[in-house]
Amino acid sequence: MLSPTLRGEVSVSRADEDKSTCHGTNLECRNGRAAVPCGGDPLALRVDDDTLVGMQGIPTSLSGPVLLEVVARGDARGFFLEAYRRDAFADLGIDHELVQTNHSRSRRGVVRGMHYQPGMGKLVRCVRGCILDVVVDIRRGSPRFGQWEAFELSDANHRQVYCPEGFAHGFCVVSDVADVIYGCTAYWDPQTEGGFLYSDPQVGIAWPAELELTPSVKDAAAPTLAEITDSLPFDFQTQPSTA
Repeated sequence: MLSPTLRGEVSVSRADEDKSTCHGTNLECRNGRAAVPCGGDPLALRVDDDTLVGMQGIPTSLSGPVLLEVVARGDARGFFLEAYRRDAFADLGIDHELVQTNHSRSRRGVVRGMHYQPGMGKLVRCVRGCILDVVVDIRRGSPRFGQWEAFELSDANHRQVYCPEGFAHGFCVVSDVADVIYGCTAYWDPQTEGGFLYSDPQVGIAWPAELELTPSVKDAAAPTLAEITDSLPFDFQTQPSTA
């Protein structure tokens, strides 16, 4: 049974974070070096200092997921960035091959989650618009079981989240429309995928209060986390750290 005191949080960035407001919401986007807010002009972000590291991990509250900051370099024409580089990811502890890429487009207020699949990690980025991306620890025996962490991902801050095996993933759209790209470490398998209710009151994910969330029929009918805990295929003793 989940403790009613379990809580989650919106991830906090570095002390020098540049805070700005996501378009259409009161969420704060913590953009680090980024010069524009979530929902701003993605062409406005330009980094001209070639000495900057191209990719780095930002500390997260939960152990396992990785928040990635990617440096975009450009000029008046726009920008260029490396969204994925195997050796750079391995240096950050993400030494998993991506075997499948998925692309979703969703309107404002659409919520997708909370989903998981044994053997699958996901590298998630928002290439159009702005989303609140959420991960939940679902490793049985974990001291953080049922706790969540959220990250603002947008086409302006270029941040990515790696959600490892043993964590459920979901997001909601806070811009008018959002395109989300998922790189997966395993092929999708409808026989083994699972999920729990995005609005599970015991997990208590703080979705943006001003949004009217729109789930799929399947996600709206999903069980609570407490109802599936005994059948979860993830164990903290064998998966203490998956990234």
